[in-house]
Amino acid sequence: MHVFTVPASPDSVADARRRTRDRLRLWGLAEDTCDLTVLIVSELVTNAVRHTASTAVLCQLRNSTEGLVHVEVQDEGTCGPKPRKLVPGPDAESGRGLLLVDALTSDWGIRTADPAAGRTVWATLPAMA
Repeated sequence: MHVFTVPASPDSVADARRRTRDRLRLWGLAEDTCDLTVLIVSELVTNAVRHTASTAVLCQLRNSTEGLVHVEVQDEGTCGPKPRKLVPGPDAESGRGLLLVDALTSDWGIRTADPAAGRTVWATLPAMA
């Protein structure tokens, strides 16, 4: 398991992508798996930064023995609507993040344990070595 925290700012999305790619390469996963996982982390961290008043975003990566990569991104739960898939218009410049996550993963969901601890959006995808 690999856990890291980034500040909840737009500049941190690139750092989250870099940290994710570095860890997946260290685990020996295929570039296709790295690319998809980096995209998923990027979308989920972007959502946490844009749609909450969090000061930090927690990211967790797991490479399971079942051949899956599990991603979790947790915000601090400070306001913002519950994440949901949108159907943006053809000219919309945003709103496709969870549509991408849904299309690229084998499963995903949202977990809210304690409102003070925030929400966790998680996703699972096949790990190719």
